[in-house]
Amino acid sequence: MRMVKDEKGFSLVELIIVMGIMAIAATMIMASMGYINRGKTEKAASTLDSKLSYIQTETLTKAGTTYLYLYPKSDGIYYFIKRAETGGNTADGDGTGFASYTELNTYLTSKSIDGTRLCGSQVKASGKGGSGVTDINLAAGGSDMLKIGYKKSTGAFECCNNGSGSFRTSIVLTGKETFTVKLVEKTGKHKVSAS
Repeated sequence: MRMVKDEKGFSLVELIIVMGIMAIAATMIMASMGYINRGKTEKAASTLDSKLSYIQTETLTKAGTTYLYLYPKSDGIYYFIKRAETGGNTADGDGTGFASYTELNTYLTSKSIDGTRLCGSQVKASGKGGSGVTDINLAAGGSDMLKIGYKKSTGAFECCNNGSGSFRTSIVLTGKETFTVKLVEKTGKHKVSAS
């Protein structure tokens, strides 16, 4: 009678090969997660750039001035677009838009509006100006805003601030990567660049 050896199980070589395959797969997954997070920041910058073009066109072609507001909530940064018409609703500054985050928030709450989420809390945004101009940080859960509008007569920027104060020449979105939307006050031009 012949004895048969029980050879069930893995050899050391097979075990090393399986561990190598798992390490390669884990590396690929981690790399793709970084790419996805980079994509979120880039998508937010691209969306913001297209909304700037939209409000410029709206201001130049329709009655009143259309403003874009960027503001934080607990789960990220939101935007809201509203046209302020002269002789219209005094809640929005009677043609000049909301002058503060408090006014904007009161209006949104009264209308049960959240706005549209630009990006999640993993992406930070700030409005930056020249020397001596304080940054406006839109951290999740904060209480500040960026108000952006164009002049009807020229198409140049009217404002990019928190309802008052100095013009912010760029909006910086920071996640895994950093993208900057640069604003040219005198011409109304804007462009996105990776930093």
